[in-house]
Amino acid sequence: MIHSVASKLRVLLVDDQPLIRLAVEFMLGETAEITDAADGAAGVEAFRRRRFDVVLMDMDMPVMDGLTAVRELRRLEAVRNSGRTPIIMFTSNDLPKHRAASAQAGADLHLGKPTSAELLFGAIHAALSGQTVLDGDRGAAREHAPTTDSAAITSVGPGDRRPMD
Repeated sequence: MIHSVASKLRVLLVDDQPLIRLAVEFMLGETAEITDAADGAAGVEAFRRRRFDVVLMDMDMPVMDGLTAVRELRRLEAVRNSGRTPIIMFTSNDLPKHRAASAQAGADLHLGKPTSAELLFGAIHAALSGQTVLDGDRGAAREHAPTTDSAAITSVGPGDRRPMD
């Protein structure tokens, strides 16, 4: 899906941390129309009311956790036969077991926090292109990051501080 300047990307951002939501809004800037929710239940309700191009979902939140919310979003898509919305699990839980849980819940990508604007844009582009990165291969976000300076991108998430290859 390609978006023109007149057509902003519709993003559902579900995270219980106000500073994370603010940082993502800052990174995406004028390229996105962001609807935010502070927990999984509020995210599911927003998803019920509106269609989104992509969902950024935290894993650990009060009321309803991100994994439960992702399963509910996938159930809603099946009920309304609406097609698959790309979901990026955007979390500081970045171990292989967390990636496996994301995949099992139905997420398309798993992006660790903290991240950079380049990697966030890369992950969104990869998700919109139908790519999945849930097995520990973090190359897709790097591959689609809008930069040619490989030294500038040194992190995908906690514990991964390698420069791009």
